[in-house]
Amino acid sequence: MHLLQFTALFLGSLCVAVGQADRIQGIVDRQVQPWLDGAGVMGLAVGILEDGESHQLFYGEVEKGSGQRPNSDTIFEIGSISKVFTGILLADLVHRELLTLNDELQKHLPSDVSLHAHGDQPIRLIDLATHTSGLPRLADNMPYSNPLDPYADYDAQLLHRFLSAHKLRRGVGEFEYSNLGMGLLGHILARRANLSYEALLVERICAPLGMVDTLTSLGATRMGRFAKPYTSDDEPSSYWDLNVLAGAGGIRSTCNDMLKFAKANLFPIETTIADILESAHTVHYNQKNGSALGLAWHRAGDRSTWWHNGQTGGFSSYLAVNKERKLAVIVLANSGTDKTTVVGEKIFLRWTPMFGHL
Repeated sequence: MHLLQFTALFLGSLCVAVGQADRIQGIVDRQVQPWLDGAGVMGLAVGILEDGESHQLFYGEVEKGSGQRPNSDTIFEIGSISKVFTGILLADLVHRELLTLNDELQKHLPSDVSLHAHGDQPIRLIDLATHTSGLPRLADNMPYSNPLDPYADYDAQLLHRFLSAHKLRRGVGEFEYSNLGMGLLGHILARRANLSYEALLVERICAPLGMVDTLTSLGATRMGRFAKPYTSDDEPSSYWDLNVLAGAGGIRSTCNDMLKFAKANLFPIETTIADILESAHTVHYNQKNGSALGLAWHRAGDRSTWWHNGQTGGFSSYLAVNKERKLAVIVLANSGTDKTTVVGEKIFLRWTPMFGHL
């Protein structure tokens, strides 16, 4: 190819890339800025994946008054998006024939823990993964010795004690969102694999996908990249340790890693864990409004968008992926606010207006 032809092609491609970046920047700026102008959003990392190309945008501060924006390696608590990882781990253990979705929960508990069924319907693992187990949102024996870190002292012994004493107030098969149920599922999976939840997470998902900063505990070298947590009133908050319920909301990650995760879910065939990623998107529970549940993933009413959000005391998050549109949106914030989900949905719907309400 003639040098002038090559140069023209290169400059043309560069202009397209710059134009694409400017377009995305404009879309995200318009959705984010109104929230940043008011209280309740300290810092934001936004990841967009469109047709295989990733874009990251950063706003606000990692620490109030510092003037330092988040970046691709800033670490956030992702809260209940952790449940999606737990659902994938369930798919992994099923794939390895270590258990089945229809296994009764009782089968995987210590012999001295006896569940009290509601009627003749036992709780199965799939019921935990779809929030249809009949278990409440939280256990009533949490010690709350530190209100700023409410899960930290809730260990396996207390969890088992609750399960032995609790009588279900509703039947299995009825939807009731349960942090307890999903945390219990993570605990069961770790027991079955004979690993800690974090070790299982890293071995089966994070290592294959190259997610080096996605963990439940951070060493000294990563703590320096951990954003400071804030409440929805811009007041300092605390990091959360979910202890035995880590599978419900204990994961920390970065925008860089979450883009890798989103891409893997959009293009699973490009990974070494395609089967488990795809099986987690299988519908197991249909809701009346047209939405549905896979293995912890929520499927929106458009029937093609899979999503989850999360919130802890000082962080919040949003993730949506749509295979048809080859689109993913990630929003991570160091503020415990529901505004993050609102921002995420508004950004996502800028690309998918024809699908209507999520």
